[in-house]
Order: sequence, then structure tokens, then C-alpha cells
Amino acid sequence: MKRISYRYYILLVGFILFAITSLVIIINGRYITVKYDIEDASTEINDYKLNIEQDKNIIAIVDKKIKGNYLEIKIKSINKGKAFVSIDSVNNYNFLTLFYVHSFGIITKNTFLGYSSGSIVIPICVSIFIAFIILLAIKKYIKSNRCNMYQYCNIQYLGLTIFLIFALMAQLYSLKNYTGLDETIRFISYASRMFDIYMLPLGLFMAIFVSISNIILMKKEGFNIKNALGIILGIFILLGTLLPLYINDLLQNATFIDVHNERGFWCYFQTFFETTVYGIITYLECILIGTIICSIKAAMHNSKYDKDYIIILGCGIKKDGSLTNLLKSRVDKAVKFSKMQESKTGKRIKFISSGGQGSDEVISEAQAISNYLISTGISSKDIIIEDKSRNTKENIINSMNLIKNNKKVIYSTTNYHVFRAGNIAYKLGYNIEGVGSNTKQYFWINAFIREFIATLNNERKKHILFILILTISNILLSFFLYLMNII
Repeated sequence: MKRISYRYYILLVGFILFAITSLVIIINGRYITVKYDIEDASTEINDYKLNIEQDKNIIAIVDKKIKGNYLEIKIKSINKGKAFVSIDSVNNYNFLTLFYVHSFGIITKNTFLGYSSGSIVIPICVSIFIAFIILLAIKKYIKSNRCNMYQYCNIQYLGLTIFLIFALMAQLYSLKNYTGLDETIRFISYASRMFDIYMLPLGLFMAIFVSISNIILMKKEGFNIKNALGIILGIFILLGTLLPLYINDLLQNATFIDVHNERGFWCYFQTFFETTVYGIITYLECILIGTIICSIKAAMHNSKYDKDYIIILGCGIKKDGSLTNLLKSRVDKAVKFSKMQESKTGKRIKFISSGGQGSDEVISEAQAISNYLISTGISSKDIIIEDKSRNTKENIINSMNLIKNNKKVIYSTTNYHVFRAGNIAYKLGYNIEGVGSNTKQYFWINAFIREFIATLNNERKKHILFILILTISNILLSFFLYLMNII
């Protein structure tokens, strides 16, 4: 029996919640009770004069009373349209409220999609829907992670879960002062901005931390763009969070355009600009957090000691043909794994040294790895040399071509590189695990950022598509908000 896709569950739950919301609002929406703070409980109901300004018979006041420090009036809808209710008191307390009457006689307050009787069900159902998607995302992550921990979708599921948990908390917090459907629409668009603002302290800490790490790295290994990626990322996060705030303040005080006119273009351009920029930054932050979690999990993963082959992924070697500390640590990790496996299970493992010869290298990386393995006591009979590859993808393809079918394989690389190497292998159709060797802390942080950028580049089509969808959605949302305020 074919299993139902999660998207159909989402559509079904969304439809049910929408139906419940519509039914509750239709049943309760013909009447609305409005409270006004009168600050003087000693006044009488006759001290307040209520007037309805309407072109035709749209609404009617069916009840009015003083309850504590509040004047409470109950209004009934009659015909579709809009009307104003003004209240004048002997104590010079004056109130003016706009009411809209929609189809099915639903009354909303202040705005076209403002508060109505029963509309509190909207954020409740939205919260339930968000919680449902969170549960599905967690379930999908667990299932995907069990299948293969190196899938890129694991990062997406984690990033989505992190953002939706924040959005759910913010939505629940908004329940106590709910003002209507327009607030829910704006909340959905502003959730990313709120996320960015609340993440600002963490972003600031990360920017300072990686910048200090990069300064130490450049002092030890020299200045270049690769060694400054942490500083660049930190600046990007801070600018992405602070720039819209600065532009918002600039526009609020500008004289050359008017962003305060709710019927004007610039008001909604500002909304579009803010939500789009914050949405992109939030998306990248969630992907970054998801990448950190998945990469740490992959680096710390303990594989079973049942392997037939271990591939050592090569990297640059020294001018004399000896191993750099980085490559040496990869080989040492492979040797350690092989000894642990043999001591625990008695099963010997074969090594595949993988890496071609660069233009500035006297021998191939594979040969340099083999030489070092032999120096540690590994028999040359247990070493297979693969010296044609130029990158990680070719490392895996060429090495796996040397292995017989139905063999259990693991690869050894540096800790920050385990996830991306595993992701490349997964895309090639190989379900193999990796072990990660340690590296210096000041180098690890910047190297991890390089891996993050490389991962973004590998999945650039997905990211471009998401940003495009986000931009179009914000254009439509801003246009909808514009229409809502000119009706």
C-alpha cells in the first residue's frame, strides 16, 4: 500500500483548521462587543452619547452598559459596508471606532481584517498548524538521519524546526493582545525579523568569536581571503541584522518620501524590503545552525568496527613529499580506527590512500599517505593507492571503483569535513560513514565556515529557488496589505 505524502497531511490539517476557524467566526461574527476604558466607574450609562455614522443601515447598537472601569457596547451587523461609532461623554472622554461588515454579516474592528468575535481562534489554529509542521519536521529529520546522517535535507529539517519553534512561541505570546487577522498576516511576515532581532546578541557573540579566531589564524598562517572568512561572515550577519533597522529609522524620518501613508507605495515598499532582507538573513542563520548541528554530530559519530576498507581522503602535502599536520591527523585517525577494530573484532582492514599529484607536489598525495602508513607499521599489502583524484568527489568515486561489491567502507578526513564528504558520497549513491580527526581550534572554526560556504554552493539551486519564492511571496503579501488598507 502506497504511503500518503506528508504534504497531503499538511494540506488536510490546514483545511480542517481553516474550516474550524471559518465556522467559529461565521457563527460568532455577527455580533461584536467592544470595551472602552472610561477611567471613572462613577459615571452613568446616560453620560455617554453614542452615534453611528453610516451611509446606510449597516450596524446597530443592541446593548450598552458600564462594567467596572469599562464602557461596554454590543453591536450587531445588518448590511455589508463600513460605519463609524463615536462616543462622547460629559467628562470629555471621546472615542471613534471604525467597523467593517463583511459577507455572512461578520463584523471587524478598526481594519478590514481586524478583530472580530471568535477571531481569537485564528492564532490558536495557526499555532496548532505550526506545532503540527514542527512535529512532521522532527519526524522527517529522525527518519532521514537514520537513513543517512549526511543528507543535506537533515540541515533543512533542523533549520525549519528551529525557526518554527521560535515562531510558535511568539505566536502564543501574541494571543493575549490579539487584534485580528491582519496581525496574523503581518506576524507571519515579521516572524523572521523578530527572529533576527532576538538572535542579534548571539550573532554579535559569534561575530566577535570567529573574528578573534581568524586574527589568531592569520597571525600563525598568514593573511588571505580563506583565512578571513569568519570575519566576513560575522560582518555579514551583523549588517544583515542591523542594516534594515538603520534603513527603517532613516525612512521614518525622511522628508523626500512618505512611509507613513498607509495608502502610499513607499509604506509597502518598506514592508517588502524589511521582510525580504530579514527573511533571507533568517534563512541563512537557520541553515548555519542546522549545519553546525549536523557537522558536529557527523564529526562525533562512532562507527561500528566491522569495516573492510577505510579511504583516507588526501589534501596538500609538504614540498619534500611528507605529510602536513592536517593530512597526518587524517592518516593517524585511520590507523587508530583499524587498530581499535582489530583489537575488538580481530578483523583487519585495508587502507585506500586517495589523492592525486598537484602541480607543486613532488609525489602524489596517495603515495605520501602510503609512505607514512608503512612507517607506522602497516603492511604494503594492506594499502591500495588511488592517485588520480583531484577533489573529494573524485576521491570517493575513484576509491569506490577499486572496492569489490558488498564491502563495508568508511572514510577518514578532518572533523569539519566529515559531513560534506559524506553528503558528496550520498549524492553519488554510496552509503558510507566517516570518522573525523581533530585539528587546531583556531583553524577548525574558519575551516568549518569554509565547509558551510561550500555546502551552500553545492545546494545553490535550492537556495536561489527559496529566496526567489520568498521574494515573490513578500511582493504578494505587501500588495495584499496595500489592498486591505484601501478597501
